[in-house]
Amino acid sequence: MDENGEFFLDHYSLLEIMKYVISNRKLKEPRKEKIDDDLISFVLAHEFFLQLFESHHKLLYEDLQLDLACRITKLLIDLRVNGSSNENEFFWRSHLQYIREKRNFNVELYFGHQKHVIIKTKEISTDLTITEDLMISVNVTGKELIDICTSIPNLRMLHLDSSEIHGSLPHTIPHCENLEELRITLSSGGCAAQFASLAKLPNLKTFVISGIQASGSQVQFCNDLRKWHRPTNLQPLTLIIEDFISGKSQSITFGISESLRHFKIHQSYKFSQE
Repeated sequence: MDENGEFFLDHYSLLEIMKYVISNRKLKEPRKEKIDDDLISFVLAHEFFLQLFESHHKLLYEDLQLDLACRITKLLIDLRVNGSSNENEFFWRSHLQYIREKRNFNVELYFGHQKHVIIKTKEISTDLTITEDLMISVNVTGKELIDICTSIPNLRMLHLDSSEIHGSLPHTIPHCENLEELRITLSSGGCAAQFASLAKLPNLKTFVISGIQASGSQVQFCNDLRKWHRPTNLQPLTLIIEDFISGKSQSITFGISESLRHFKIHQSYKFSQE
């Protein structure tokens, strides 16, 4: 402790603390997940801590690399959306890039109900998946979503279920240039025409849209599909509409462009119990 009452630890002391946490991990296997959480939180608290962890516990570091990537992704989204500040942001971003160069993994983001966000990192070769949860305090802006997309170049799946985005999705989503699956809930007054440009995203494979009936624009939505065009040099795009397309007394004509290759309707049935 110095004259100002501040307590400093040298790297030997830090290694002893780290060793203690790791020893608990080995002794208490049923609580391994909690121990790993404590260890990850500790080593991400400072760049020097992580350097010590990587150099002195190399095998364990490699074992937890995907966990670290998932936690860093969560921390960066928290910084961006919840507006908190942290001097570790640059260190987190640079280390996440370092992990991307070492491990081949994808990121999936699910913005769900009540501002709940699920972050998943999935290793391609092993299908190993790590999950983190985050609660955000405000609705996401278009600018924040652009920053999230550009800072996560391996983002492959983006679900925006019941999450309000303040901004134009057709102008925001193209920044997620490697996106393969997109899921959105149509807002009130929304139409298919506004998403026509997204059909041209080169890597997009699946586009899921729900909430058409609630938006009050069923007929207009279906008619506007004729404005969608997928260039023939790109892989086919699968459009999935999850909704009650029409009532019993209402018929709808789908205006589909020449790029349509396959069309299927799945009808669900309700069985009454007597």
